[in-house]
Amino acid sequence: MFNFTNRIVSVTFVDEATSTTISSVRMPLERLPETFAVNTDLKMNGAVYLVVSATPPTKEDFARTRQLKVVLRKRFAVVP
Repeated sequence: MFNFTNRIVSVTFVDEATSTTISSVRMPLERLPETFAVNTDLKMNGAVYLVVSATPPTKEDFARTRQLKVVLRKRFAVVP
Protein backbone atom coordinates (compact mmCIF):
# COMPACT_ATOMS: atom_id res chain seq x y z
CA MET A 1 0.00 0.00 0.00
CA PHE A 2 1.17 3.51 -0.76
CA ASN A 3 1.50 6.43 1.63
CA PHE A 4 -0.63 9.11 -0.06
CA THR A 5 0.43 11.92 2.29
CA ASN A 6 2.60 14.76 0.98
CA ARG A 7 3.14 13.26 -2.48
CA ILE A 8 2.98 15.58 -5.47
CA VAL A 9 1.58 14.48 -8.83
CA SER A 10 2.11 16.34 -12.11
CA VAL A 11 -1.32 16.50 -13.75
CA THR A 12 -1.79 17.43 -17.40
CA PHE A 13 -5.27 18.13 -18.78
CA VAL A 14 -5.42 17.69 -22.57
CA ASP A 15 -8.14 18.73 -25.04
CA GLU A 16 -9.26 15.66 -26.98
CA ALA A 17 -10.10 17.59 -30.16
CA THR A 18 -6.84 19.50 -30.50
CA SER A 19 -4.40 17.44 -28.38
CA THR A 20 -3.30 20.69 -26.75
CA THR A 21 -2.67 21.13 -23.06
CA ILE A 22 -5.51 22.95 -21.31
CA SER A 23 -3.72 23.09 -17.98
CA SER A 24 -0.73 21.56 -16.28
CA VAL A 25 -0.54 21.56 -12.48
CA ARG A 26 1.28 19.92 -9.61
CA MET A 27 -1.17 18.69 -7.00
CA PRO A 28 -0.86 16.90 -3.68
CA LEU A 29 -1.95 13.29 -4.15
CA GLU A 30 -4.51 13.54 -1.34
CA ARG A 31 -6.42 16.22 -3.32
CA LEU A 32 -6.92 13.90 -6.30
CA PRO A 33 -9.79 11.40 -6.63
CA GLU A 34 -9.33 7.63 -6.53
CA THR A 35 -9.98 7.67 -10.27
CA PHE A 36 -11.08 10.08 -12.99
CA ALA A 37 -14.13 8.17 -14.13
CA VAL A 38 -15.05 8.39 -17.79
CA ASN A 39 -18.15 10.55 -18.40
CA THR A 40 -17.43 12.77 -15.39
CA ASP A 41 -17.79 16.54 -15.78
CA LEU A 42 -14.94 18.81 -14.75
CA LYS A 43 -15.11 22.62 -14.56
CA MET A 44 -11.90 24.39 -15.53
CA ASN A 45 -10.78 27.62 -17.21
CA GLY A 46 -14.32 28.92 -17.70
CA ALA A 47 -15.67 25.78 -19.37
CA VAL A 48 -17.18 22.41 -18.56
CA TYR A 49 -15.32 19.37 -19.85
CA LEU A 50 -16.18 15.69 -20.03
CA VAL A 51 -13.46 13.26 -18.89
CA VAL A 52 -12.66 10.96 -21.83
CA SER A 53 -9.75 9.07 -20.28
CA ALA A 54 -7.07 9.18 -17.61
CA THR A 55 -3.60 7.64 -17.75
CA PRO A 56 -2.85 5.99 -15.43
CA PRO A 57 -6.43 5.32 -14.39
CA THR A 58 -6.17 4.88 -10.60
CA LYS A 59 -4.75 6.75 -7.64
CA GLU A 60 -2.53 3.84 -6.74
CA ASP A 61 -0.99 3.98 -10.22
CA PHE A 62 -0.45 7.75 -10.39
CA ALA A 63 0.89 7.70 -6.82
CA ARG A 64 3.62 5.42 -8.10
CA THR A 65 4.34 7.29 -11.37
CA ARG A 66 3.66 10.81 -9.97
CA GLN A 67 2.27 11.63 -13.43
CA LEU A 68 -1.35 11.85 -14.58
CA LYS A 69 -2.77 12.75 -17.99
CA VAL A 70 -6.49 13.47 -18.21
CA VAL A 71 -8.03 13.79 -21.68
CA LEU A 72 -11.08 16.05 -21.81
CA ARG A 73 -13.82 16.94 -24.31
CA LYS A 74 -15.23 20.46 -24.05
CA ARG A 75 -18.97 20.40 -23.41
CA PHE A 76 -19.75 24.11 -23.11
CA ALA A 77 -18.42 27.44 -21.88
CA VAL A 78 -19.55 28.74 -18.49
CA VAL A 79 -21.16 32.17 -18.67
CA PRO A 80 -20.07 34.38 -15.75
